[in-house]
Amino acid sequence: MDNDFFLLDVPEYIPQYDSNIKYSYSDTQMKKELLRFLCSVSNGYCMYCYNKIKVNGNIYADLEHGMEKNIAKKILVDCIPNIGISCSKCNQKYKRYMEKKRVLYMKKRIVGLDECKNKICNKPCNEMIKLRKEYISNGKILIHPFENYLLEQHKLRLQYDLLNARYIPSQKLAYTEEEKKIIEGHINLFQLNRPQRRNREVPQYCKNVIDQGCLLIGVKYNNYMVELLQQKLRDLNSLEKAIEVCKIIYFMNFVKMAT
Repeated sequence: MDNDFFLLDVPEYIPQYDSNIKYSYSDTQMKKELLRFLCSVSNGYCMYCYNKIKVNGNIYADLEHGMEKNIAKKILVDCIPNIGISCSKCNQKYKRYMEKKRVLYMKKRIVGLDECKNKICNKPCNEMIKLRKEYISNGKILIHPFENYLLEQHKLRLQYDLLNARYIPSQKLAYTEEEKKIIEGHINLFQLNRPQRRNREVPQYCKNVIDQGCLLIGVKYNNYMVELLQQKLRDLNSLEKAIEVCKIIYFMNFVKMAT
């Protein structure tokens, strides 16, 4: 089996805002509507660490400003395309690292931009795209929702390496050194490959598949990577092959965690 099979493409989040619904961060009711909407966009997972944020019908998450609102409050507080959804740990702990440096840098870049020309946006405007490029290039961080890139044809994407239990820059594109540093910086900022944040749901799912002899479709786990793996296994159209794949992944993850 090709090694590419064991690489999961981490999804991008491209919201399709309902033109009949008003979203806002500063208005309490509209904020709740935005939270519910973004939770559906992310399939109930944190956009940064991919852990589950919707449990028993309740959403345990923060609305998170991709570019910190303190950079330019008049513009960014209610800039809907700049607002994603994340778990509290990603928003209130990991993304705080180097935050002051990022904010200070961007405040110098946003001089002269005092107000938003578009009162209602359903996608990043040209000015926002320009600022996002500056932000991700300097901060070595990816922000959600919407695509991250310096060059439009080079989307900055992650993959999850099932055999080595780690997030990596996507192997589908030949990234420049700068682009690789941005993706790797993002992975390091959120400590996605550190032992304390290592994905334990994937090997647990694989063990359950081996033990139960079925793909456990419909059974929910606490990390998005399991859902992506389930789909890959279904596409094999062979339970026997799927179980063999799970045995390989489980063994490699067991060795990785043991060492």
